[in-house]
Amino acid sequence: MANLIPLIDNALSSEDNGIRGSLMIVGDPKQSIYRWRGGKAEQFIELSKEGMNPFSNKDKETIKLETNYRSYAEVITFNNNFFSFLASKFENEDYKNLYLEHSYQKTNYKIGGYVNISFY
Repeated sequence: MANLIPLIDNALSSEDNGIRGSLMIVGDPKQSIYRWRGGKAEQFIELSKEGMNPFSNKDKETIKLETNYRSYAEVITFNNNFFSFLASKFENEDYKNLYLEHSYQKTNYKIGGYVNISFY
């Protein structure tokens, strides 16, 4: 991300016909599924912090999607409980805060679902 900041900043600070540049970044630090390709949860954690904005355009807004519309209620409830449990296991305060304060999701209209964990 560090090498993209100057490019993103340039796009954000430019104007075209009086319309200021904008950018939308979508992501979830818990779902850094591309760690094997160098993806870092810390990038999203830093960008989501209050007052943290590496760009010259200071109109940053973080929007948290409170309701999980993709999963069924049992899966969402399991995830909420699991992430709360994991929070106590982290020594890193950023991760602890992420899992404790920012991982809860409301359920949707999809009743049911199934979670099965097997240890080999």
